Amino acid sequence: MLIGVLVLSLAAASIGAVRVLSADDTADPATCTAPAGTLTVGAAPAVLPWLSRLATSYTDLHRTVAGRCVTVKVEALTQDQAQQALQPVPFPGAAAPPDVWIPESTTSVALLRARKESAAVLAGPTPSIATSPVVLAAPADALRLLAGSSQPQLGDLVRLLRDPRGWGQPGLDHPEWGPIKVTTTDPGSTPLGTGVLLALTGVLTQTPTPEVNTAAFQRREAREGLLGLTRAFGAPAPTGPALLAPVSQASTVAEVVSRTGILVAYEQDVWRYDRDSPAIVLGTAYPVDGQLAADYPYVVPAGSWVSPADRAAADDFRAWLLSPPVQARLDGYGMRRADGVAGPAIAAGLRVDSLLPLAAVPQEAVDGPL
Repeated sequence: MLIGVLVLSLAAASIGAVRVLSADDTADPATCTAPAGTLTVGAAPAVLPWLSRLATSYTDLHRTVAGRCVTVKVEALTQDQAQQALQPVPFPGAAAPPDVWIPESTTSVALLRARKESAAVLAGPTPSIATSPVVLAAPADALRLLAGSSQPQLGDLVRLLRDPRGWGQPGLDHPEWGPIKVTTTDPGSTPLGTGVLLALTGVLTQTPTPEVNTAAFQRREAREGLLGLTRAFGAPAPTGPALLAPVSQASTVAEVVSRTGILVAYEQDVWRYDRDSPAIVLGTAYPVDGQLAADYPYVVPAGSWVSPADRAAADDFRAWLLSPPVQARLDGYGMRRADGVAGPAIAAGLRVDSLLPLAAVPQEAVDGPL
């Protein structure tokens, strides 16, 4: 059932330097005397916790842009809501379209660009403001068995999943753990789930992940290979935190491996999970060298509702988010900088070398570069 949803998900997309008020800054910023102006940012629900805090810091600076004192208001905007709002004439009854849209991934942008009514509104550049690579997450003992002394690759995992002996096959030698399972988020509603499909299709067709397109997906080895992996996938989760929730309730490695298996998750979610000192700590592996990631594109729609003053405010907010002091703050939320470099908090929590970044490559539109 999961693979069927994955197939439908891909098919739907294949048409085609400023001062920063830090968290411990006690100085009162100067009061802005210009008229007030609000910049509305629609963000994916998973983005709200950290973006809302940054938006508050920006607003507290009382910056004057295009003659207005800018306040940034961040609101949740799901993929379905974005589809209705981000078109030349918003869908009747839809929420007011935002001045800026920040989804989890450029995959979200690609899905909307594939719709003729949204393509023109989303034709502009989509620079990343933060990144979080896709990882394989499992108890360290399980990861060591999968890869030995090297990083487990997705192709290795696919080969192991095909073996009916599961964890009992030679080299793993844990038959009591049962079949090897993989769990990720819902491919029909999350960029992560769609990204997993692209990566698996790349493995099955020997196509680099960023180059996977409709033709690769339609090849026989891709279709048959994905269907053959159906039994290995657990029930998809609606969100990253929901994906990790069953692990937090487990008390043994065997319980995690047999019930949820190997998780395909965003690095930030695993970092947050491990930070809470759970009974079972998860290790991480980077199976596609950072080529799949949440890259949080900053999208300013080419819509009639975005005034020149709004656009100027959007440019200023983006520049502020990309400034070195603000990029450094992302580490405290388990996020990497826009260039893919991990800060000290992530490096310590996941044993990631911050000097050797896994540069996040934005996910491609299914039929070519964005």
